[in-house]
Amino acid sequence: MCAKNFLTAVYFIFAFVFYCAAEVKIDEKAMFPLTDDSKQKDGVKYGEWIETKFSSSRIFPGTERKVWVYVPAEYDGKTKACIVVLQDGPQFHIGNVISNLLAKGEIPMMIAVASSPGVVEGEKDEDSPRANRTLEYDTPSPRFADFIVSELLPFAETLKTKDGRKIILSRSGNDRMITGFSSGAAAAFNAAWARPWEFSRVFTGAGSFTGLRGSFANATLVHKYEPKPIRFFLQSGSRDMWTCFGDWWSANQSMVRALEFAGYDFKYVFGEASHCGFQANMIMPDVMRYLWKDWPKPVDASQKSRNHILRSVIIPGEKFVKIGEGACGARLVMVENASVILADEKSARLISGAGESGLNAGIIAKGVNADLLLQNGTLKTGAEKKFLDIAENVTCAKACAARDGGFYALLRFGDSKSSLARILPGGKIVPLDERAVSGGAVAVSANENWLYVFDSATRRGYSYKLLDDGNVAFKQEFFFLHVPDECDGTLAGSAVCDDGGCLYLATSAGIQICDYNGRSAAILELPMGERPVSLAFGGKEMSELYVVGERGNVFKRKLKTHGASAFTKSPKIRVGAG
Repeated sequence: MCAKNFLTAVYFIFAFVFYCAAEVKIDEKAMFPLTDDSKQKDGVKYGEWIETKFSSSRIFPGTERKVWVYVPAEYDGKTKACIVVLQDGPQFHIGNVISNLLAKGEIPMMIAVASSPGVVEGEKDEDSPRANRTLEYDTPSPRFADFIVSELLPFAETLKTKDGRKIILSRSGNDRMITGFSSGAAAAFNAAWARPWEFSRVFTGAGSFTGLRGSFANATLVHKYEPKPIRFFLQSGSRDMWTCFGDWWSANQSMVRALEFAGYDFKYVFGEASHCGFQANMIMPDVMRYLWKDWPKPVDASQKSRNHILRSVIIPGEKFVKIGEGACGARLVMVENASVILADEKSARLISGAGESGLNAGIIAKGVNADLLLQNGTLKTGAEKKFLDIAENVTCAKACAARDGGFYALLRFGDSKSSLARILPGGKIVPLDERAVSGGAVAVSANENWLYVFDSATRRGYSYKLLDDGNVAFKQEFFFLHVPDECDGTLAGSAVCDDGGCLYLATSAGIQICDYNGRSAAILELPMGERPVSLAFGGKEMSELYVVGERGNVFKRKLKTHGASAFTKSPKIRVGAG
């Protein structure tokens, strides 16, 4: 990239930050002076900055960016170092802060890796590049975290100091901090939120939790997700920006309130700062002390969320336990006696009660698919252990059992799109709604009042009133579901209900727990971010949730709640309008 183009890129990055200079009525530099730990001082050895460029990204193709790596003088080039990752280049006087705090023994050995956002040079007008800053930083998706972990940090490890020392970085998320200012702060939050096993310590200065892209939703998600093992430090000011994209002051207040609600370990510093970064610079030594306190003790996930749905469902200390693998394409089905079957197109296996050693290998049926619909057009119920004949040209996308021994199902007739139908105990098909649904999930509420149907290609979920004769009425788009930025739909694949009125839905955002009024109120995540695809309650008292993930891993987790099914007594549910 030519010098002129680089200057253009710098303008795009910083112009909006320094717009405040004309508005400032006070001297913020004097109001927020640097402490001694941000300055160079006698008796402390300072390291070196390695400056280079990176232009071979696969995740953000065509981009070029500058990269800076700070290596402390004391680093031996032989052992793994902790990491602080910075956006928008080396900020916060981070080199001085690291060396000063290392000299005091207040932080572990640490290397700083900083980069500018990517820029793609124009073909016909080279001085009009495509600036990737808001795309990379303000988008709440795993993409930027993946870029850092799989591209930026490995690239940093190819570099050496002037005296030949190698750079060896820790692979542990407990040893990684990520930080930034403004949109760079949003990037830090988004990366850790998407990949908490990669980044456990986050600082956000004047975070852009606003409508630049999608980060305005983060505070809401903090309220709903089961808390993650992340420690936060936030800074914002009363004189921050207020633009067409939102109010930075109130957005940061909302984030702080969300973290408090969810019980996170965090600290917040608020002042009269504008969007110019002086206060963030001033507090950086304290930020480092707070985020790295007690290291190497891992940052634990909070057990103190005030989310009433989470509190009614999860048992403190209980986590998802992997009980098997190799189940790609398989689905879970609950049958009588709270048993759980794992079924694919070849066989069905009983897994309920299996220990951590793996899945029970006992095959109980052959030739069944995910919802116990045979490849040859027949169907097996868990209740009566018999086959039901249906038309040969009918295939089942998803189904759930009814208490009369039949099923509610999304069926495909020949090459047509799926439609909702009822399958009577004798095998007769009764069409209910021919309007096409893209895959999805089907469930009956625990009290048999409602039939729930979800479209996997959108965020839409529907409620039908179940009539005494088994038919449906009063279809309504009823559910509000969260969809990650990187997905167009929920990818809803499976739905089950508990006896308290909640519905559990396997989606692209995790296991969304919807209350009786159709609201996604709590979200559980599988280990390492694996997307859930199939769910079933089973085990003693129907209090174990079994899950198949997209990578074929099978998990179970003990919950406070109890699952409902066609084989359990219909409970009474009393829930207000909300």
